[in-house]
Amino acid sequence: MLMKKLTTISCLLLVLSSLTACGQAHANVTTTRKTLHLMQDSELTSLDTSNTATLTQWNVLQQSMEGLYRMNAQNKVVGAMATKVVKPTNHGKTYTFHLRRNAKWSNGHTVTAKDFVTAWQRSVSATSTSGYSYIYEGIKNAAQISAGHKSVKSLGVTAVNKHTLKVTLSHAMPYLSKMLTMPAFFPQDHQVVSKYGKDYGTTSTKMAYNGPFAVKGWNGTNDSWNLLKNTYYYDKSDIKLNKITMQVVKDSTTAHNLFSQNKLDDATVTGVTAQGVQNDSHLKHVSKAGTYYLRLNMQKNRALNNQYLRQALNLVLNKKTLTKNILSDGSTPAYNYVTPGLTTDPTTGKDFGTETQSTYRHNATQCC
Repeated sequence: MLMKKLTTISCLLLVLSSLTACGQAHANVTTTRKTLHLMQDSELTSLDTSNTATLTQWNVLQQSMEGLYRMNAQNKVVGAMATKVVKPTNHGKTYTFHLRRNAKWSNGHTVTAKDFVTAWQRSVSATSTSGYSYIYEGIKNAAQISAGHKSVKSLGVTAVNKHTLKVTLSHAMPYLSKMLTMPAFFPQDHQVVSKYGKDYGTTSTKMAYNGPFAVKGWNGTNDSWNLLKNTYYYDKSDIKLNKITMQVVKDSTTAHNLFSQNKLDDATVTGVTAQGVQNDSHLKHVSKAGTYYLRLNMQKNRALNNQYLRQALNLVLNKKTLTKNILSDGSTPAYNYVTPGLTTDPTTGKDFGTETQSTYRHNATQCC
């Protein structure tokens, strides 16, 4: 029997679900149960990574799609659509990936290098609305293309042949291998993109999936859908689940109730609900790397355009009280953008997330 758990996630001020969070390996649980029931805390608005980028979308695509690489159970980068992790040439600026010849989309199409070219060009274009075009910076001409100064065809990604993809960088990026596991770099079946155009990814049927599951039953607006085992997945024998159900649950109390009724196998709880289950044996705190922050309107003639007002708000906000007494989900105060425990500064050996921090701390007296 799959062990159930209530999950609160702490990453500075970030709360996420653990099983399908960014960078996690595919749901692959050896169990006598063949269906897993999960929640998402926001709507699914699109499956097109060139159109939108939300946590719910990425959670779904992590289970239904694969990029060149993926993270294994030991959180190490391994080959996915690429047969293996490759070493760059040309002083770290050229990567040549050889794709699996047995990799197929859920419609039976072969996964090709052109599928990656199509996806990356769409995502980096000046008309992309995903908000993630910046993540391609470092790939040759990406920044100029996003700014509208160059054609998408000049992007440093080339289909050498059907199963060979060449990526050219403007400078060495030692961290590229980890980035390539992210949904932002997933391929798109170029034949399906051509067929549906602007409607690509607007429903589960206007997509093709190259991962272990295929999305079913999402019409573009409904708040529940399923992921069924993809019979075309190259490694389907290693996938023990037949089905994953997902439903949008925004309220923490509702999530807890559904979990208690055995209608969810995983529930994210915060606030008062989280306070009430601190001694529950199912409760699990899972740290994730991420930061919540307030985005202020700094346009001309707006009050928050005043630097001193923004500094005052920062001083009067007691982050310790907010995380401990209000969120109550294990989150900790954020004093910079990088989460403590994420990585180490190679030059000093110190935690990069605590090496440099904002000097602002709660001080109502100073603020006023």
